[in-house]
Formats: sequence, C-alpha cells, structure tokens
Amino acid sequence: MVINLNDYIGSQNPVFVGFRLTSDNSVNYEGWYIDNVRLLGPDSVPPQVPSNLRAEAGIAGINLTWTPSPDGDLSHYNIYRAEEADGEFIKVGETAASSYMDTDLEGNKSYYYKVNAEDTSGNVSDFTEVVSATATEVVIFYSSDFEEDDGGFITGGSNSCWEWGILTSGPNAAASGEKVWATNLSGDYYTSSNAYIESPEITIPEDKIPYLFFKHWYHTENNWDYGYVQISDDGENWTNITGKITNVSNGWIGEEIAIPEYRGKTIKIRFHFYSDYSVVRSGWYIDDVVVSGIDFIPTTEEVISYDYGVADDAIVLNEAGNGCAVRFTPSLEGKLMGTSIYLWGNDWPSPGGNRLGFEIYRTNEDGSIAKVGDTLYIDDLTRGDWNYIDLSDYEFFTGEDFFISTMQDTIGEFVPGVGLDTNSGHTSRAYLNIAGDMILLEEQGIDGMFMIRAHMDYTQSPPEGEEAATSSVSNDLISRKNKDKGISKLFSNEMTKEVEPSFTIERGSKALSKNKYKEVADELVKKIKVSKFTGIPVEEAYVTVLETGRSVKV
Repeated sequence: MVINLNDYIGSQNPVFVGFRLTSDNSVNYEGWYIDNVRLLGPDSVPPQVPSNLRAEAGIAGINLTWTPSPDGDLSHYNIYRAEEADGEFIKVGETAASSYMDTDLEGNKSYYYKVNAEDTSGNVSDFTEVVSATATEVVIFYSSDFEEDDGGFITGGSNSCWEWGILTSGPNAAASGEKVWATNLSGDYYTSSNAYIESPEITIPEDKIPYLFFKHWYHTENNWDYGYVQISDDGENWTNITGKITNVSNGWIGEEIAIPEYRGKTIKIRFHFYSDYSVVRSGWYIDDVVVSGIDFIPTTEEVISYDYGVADDAIVLNEAGNGCAVRFTPSLEGKLMGTSIYLWGNDWPSPGGNRLGFEIYRTNEDGSIAKVGDTLYIDDLTRGDWNYIDLSDYEFFTGEDFFISTMQDTIGEFVPGVGLDTNSGHTSRAYLNIAGDMILLEEQGIDGMFMIRAHMDYTQSPPEGEEAATSSVSNDLISRKNKDKGISKLFSNEMTKEVEPSFTIERGSKALSKNKYKEVADELVKKIKVSKFTGIPVEEAYVTVLETGRSVKV
C-alpha cells in the first residue's frame, strides 16, 4: 500500500503517520501486522502498462476490467473512449480500482476503449490495446436518485429508524448527489428494529427481462443485524432476492439483480432491515435505485459462464469432503445438461491427480440448499484444459439459482487444481463448499471466479408432477451476496446471544493457492527512487513480505 503525502510537502510542522486499529466488543482474530515502512521520493519512471483489458456490455453499461499494474506507487488509471476504432479518444473517467463501469452510453452503439496507468509522481504509462463493446439497449421502468424527492418510497414495520434526506453519518456522503434513504441519517440504527422502505408499484412489460440496480453502504453487527432486498407482485407475499446483507461493505457497492420471473407483472421492492436487542452500528444506506429491462429473446440452449476463459491461478482444498462451487442463474426454466471445468496443468499441485467429484445443489424456498442425487466422480480428467462432464442423467430441472460444485475425496496434494479467473467481475458467485456449507470465496480473502460453467437446455421441461431427487442433507446457505430466497427464516428464531458467530475459514488451513513460496528477482519488483534518510540502505535490506504466499525481495 502507498499513501500519497504530496499535500504535506513544504509543511512547517512535523508530519506523523499513525496506524489505528478499531475492534468491537466480541470475537478476536489474528490482527494487523505492519512491516517495511518506507518514505519514498518522487521518481521519473512510468508505471507498467495494465494488461488483459476486457470490455463487456451489460444491462448497466459497458464494464471494463484489466490486470492491474504491479507498481507500488500507482495512483490511478485513466479511461479513454472513442466512438470509432481510429477516432479521437477522450478521457471519460479515472479510477484506483482495476475495473470501470461506463454508463453514459447510447444503446446498440459500439464504443472503443484504452487505459493507461498514472503514479503518484505524475508519470503515465503507455496505453493498453484497444478493446470494444456494443452498448445494450435498455428501457427504464423506475429510477430515483432521491435528490428531488423520496422516490415514492414509504416506511413500515416495527421500531423503524428509516429516514430520507441528507446524511451526516455512515459513509458521510451519498453515492451520488446529497440525499439517500438510510436506517439513520445522523447516527446508528435502533435495537430491535424490524422495518423496511417500500417502493411504489413498478409495471414490467411481458417482452422485457427486468433488472434491479441499486447502490448501498452498510455497517452492521455481523450476522445478528442484517438486511434483505425483497420483491412482491401482490403486495402481501414477499420474496428475498438477496442473501443476508450484513457486516461491512467497505464503501458504496453497486448491485445488479436479474428478476426475469417478474416479466409481465407489477412489482414492489423492499429494503428490509432487522436488528437484535444489543450492539448497533451505522446501518444501511440506499441510493440510486433503478429497475430497467432489455428485450426478451427466447433461447433454446445456454452455456452460463462467469469467467473470461483465462486461468490466472488455481485452487485446491487441503481436506477431503470439500470443494469449489459456483452459483448459477439460468435465463429460463430448463434442464441442466452438463458442466465445463478448467483444470490447472500438471505443474501444480504436485503430484496432483486426475480425479474429482461433481455435485449439484438446488435452492429451497426457505433459503436452504439441498444436494441433488449422489456425487459423480470422474477418474480421467485432463489437466491444463477444459473438461466437459455430462450431468443429464440427474434429470435436474430449474429456473432458480443452483450450484455446481467439485468434491474432493482426498487431500489437496492429490487432486487437480480448479482454474481461477482473477479478473472476473462476478466474484460474488464463487464459493467454497465446506462439507456442504457454501461460503463466499471473497470473504476468505481470495479474489476470483472458478472456471466452472453450466450447460442448460431450455427446450426441455420435467415430467408432469415430478421433481429432481435430492439427498437427505439440507444445508444452510451462509452468505451475504447470494441471490437466494427466504434466508431470513434461518435467523428469525429466538436464540441466546453469546458471541458474534464466525463463518470464515483460514485460507492456509483450507485452501491452497497455486502460488508457492518463492523469491522474486529484483528486476520484477518496481524500482522506486528512495529519498535519503537515516536507516538501512535499501540495497542492503532484505525484507520478507507475505503476499499470497510469496517471499519478495525489496
């Protein structure tokens, strides 16, 4: 991490840098470790060019992703756009992240992009290669940024603390403009709250596939206080369309939720918040709510994919009885025909193996998941390539979210590594299957999407009155971002509160990344000019920095 101190150049007063850790009153973890603190001067060397630039058109706009520059003094990336491949490129934005969503677009029109990197000294890299995408034609059914009014939302429930207006707490600034809906505009939410905000009626045409977009910021007592986004087409029966939203968002987050089953219906949206009898936090803040749609074009077959096809890393799990899973959302109701999976090459793990099991999990109305049939083990998988696994014999039909998971019957050293795309924009769909419990991969400090795909046939339907067979084991889905139904039922029963529960697992004890401990040569580490000050000369220093399991010489 690099902190830009340019604002303090020329200061007449001493400048101090502090490291502050804040914790709550329950549950202890390993903590925070600080090492290799250096004062760096300006340089004249531009950062490395970002790589693997990709453009993907979606309902919200064109999403750009890239592999970040490795430079330690990186400040931000500059985004340039043109309307023709050889046209004039104009800067349309900048970001410190390795992705950018371009939303100011005209539907059915192609746009061209290139990106460069800029460091804290103002040095700019060369441009990436040019990529393009065609913007999706979108129809808006409802939209409010809550600036002119409250968007027609009403409040309800018990002990409500929902307010609309200018906030002075939580994030201290709206996602856009000044006004938001929040559980409290000027402080923490109430205890024992069971309250919601509810949208006006929104009519969805039959020929459009609807999507819900919103931005939110939240900080709640983890797992004990939480929210759900809910939908209803009759105003009485409400269905959860997100998982439990809890803990800390670490900034404003944009969400996109497909709700194709509500084509041709009139709907309402709720943001429903629950808190228990003790411990309060800043709460839940909502901004920029949009319901829009794209043309409905019936399809007969689909390969559902959330990766870009490039394996940047790989994962196995140390223990048998665990696996890697992806949550899929089919466009229509249909039959699952098979899955494709990319496995890492023979170089890792060593000796590795060619055998993995495959499992299907459906989602139930109460938010639990149920395994479909028995585990299918394949003995002759090919490492370093895609493998297709026929799952048609399961006779699994669905129009709802479902999971495909690998399953290890031995320790990680003797199974193939599952490919991981670290540049996917769909990381909230990747899970670790720990003995049947689905735990978000990103919550374990691992970024990426498993390279597992689902093959659907939408021309088939289940025999009248028949359902896919499931195992006798039904597991709870532990997650914040999954798009499953009715999970609030899991936490609605009264319980004795002792300490905040923890569903996280240590990466070192459960998951092995492809990266081994190794020494990185000096030329692979960005050379930054160091200002002279009393201490060990940098040429003589050897500092070990734990970075995804690598020892780095700096």
